[in-house]
Amino acid sequence: MMDILKFIKKIMFLLPILFVIIGFNYFVDPANIFRGEKYYEKIVGYLLEGKNVGNMTNYDERLLQREYIKGLSERREIAVLGSSRSLQIASSAFPGHSFLNNSVSGATIEDNMAIYWMYRKKDFIPSVVVIGLDPWLLNKYNYQGRYRSIVREYQEITKYIIGQNDGSKVSHYYQTKYFELISLSYFQSSFWHLVKSLREGKKERSHFYPTSKNVSIEQMKLTDGTISYDINYRNVSPSEARLSAVQYAKKDPVYSLGNFTRLDPNLTEKFDKFIDLLNKDKVKVVFFLPPYHPAAYNILAKSDKYKIIKEAQKYFEKYAKDKKIKLIGSYNPNDCYLGELDFYDGMHIKRESINRLFKSNRL
Repeated sequence: MMDILKFIKKIMFLLPILFVIIGFNYFVDPANIFRGEKYYEKIVGYLLEGKNVGNMTNYDERLLQREYIKGLSERREIAVLGSSRSLQIASSAFPGHSFLNNSVSGATIEDNMAIYWMYRKKDFIPSVVVIGLDPWLLNKYNYQGRYRSIVREYQEITKYIIGQNDGSKVSHYYQTKYFELISLSYFQSSFWHLVKSLREGKKERSHFYPTSKNVSIEQMKLTDGTISYDINYRNVSPSEARLSAVQYAKKDPVYSLGNFTRLDPNLTEKFDKFIDLLNKDKVKVVFFLPPYHPAAYNILAKSDKYKIIKEAQKYFEKYAKDKKIKLIGSYNPNDCYLGELDFYDGMHIKRESINRLFKSNRL
């Protein structure tokens, strides 16, 4: 009996601490996990009015894509699907065509499928879909689970393609989401986010704002779906970019390439079925292989652990040839006549350079 009482007393002692953590995480919410659809509707409202949105840092990119596509009143001729490595492909590379870049950080095949399904459900299928093909698309152990926030669309397209879903649970995202309420790491992020806001005199939690400017000291979301990076990232020096590239390539594991020992057959099958659907929908598909920084590529291509990226490229190149799909780019920057000045870091090519590649390759 005494043990039970002691246990109850401990629980009662911890409850106020738990409530503080929950309150901080819910009300500060630095990653805007609990803001709901209204938060994204407001951002999209600005974008659809033709205004760029400043100070866009803490948000779920996938939920933003859902709201953006849902809010479209006209079909876009050209859409881009890919990761942050394709996020600088801009409308300026396709003059005379309506365009939207739907890339999201760390995109996987699941993300690309789900976002395309959003277009298809709305009956706004683009004429051209550019797909950024990162090597980790074929890595079973890429550990990219962020598609869970749009897993419902992923389930729907999977069921349409193969007659059943792959077992991904819609509830998983919400379980993960509300687990953040009691997460100590999220509490830490909330605490420092609040401190920073108070220090800078910012009163609103969202902080984003509409603007006609295309660049700012802060990161911006532009109306064509691309990102205008903050001033420090945008103005990185070649030596800083090279150092960042070397550090990136020498990190173990390298971003999303850990345990990448073979091209996963389940993912290659999923990829094939997705492309078949695009062909069935009479979409012109364009593949894009985003180049790595020269210093990063040299390290990865010679590494026993990561040289499989060359095998991934050969797979995509052969697939494009067999299916008569236009392919732009290469993981090897030398193939694209790119040098160190063309990169922000180890894996992100500059806006001007990436758009030069597309302008020189008519779709």
